[in-house]
Amino acid sequence: KYNIHILEENMNSESVQGETIYGKDKINGEVYIYKNKEELEIQNKTRDNHILIIPMIEPTHFHLLKGVKAIICEHGGTLSHAAIHMREYKIPCIINVKQITKLFKDNDKINIDLNTGIIEKL
Repeated sequence: KYNIHILEENMNSESVQGETIYGKDKINGEVYIYKNKEELEIQNKTRDNHILIIPMIEPTHFHLLKGVKAIICEHGGTLSHAAIHMREYKIPCIINVKQITKLFKDNDKINIDLNTGIIEKL
């Protein structure tokens, strides 16, 4: 029923697949990898119009959502914080993309196909 499998070994691939929680069509954009709260506050890296890649969404992360194009979570299920809140806020979101925080780097340009859940490096 859900597209949760990995297309190839993530660490050697430039495309992966997860489960689309909200959204359709395709989105292109630059990546911002959320690593930890301290790094974000020190570097003030929150940027509008970026694609946020994060291990998982917790209630303390909601301030990161303002202005993002889309969110990709490494973990999560259909009833996770990310899934529930992204549907509520109408933010395009793909969850359960294993190793996504290690596959891409800040400022990488990616394409997200929300119809299939496939994420590709451009």
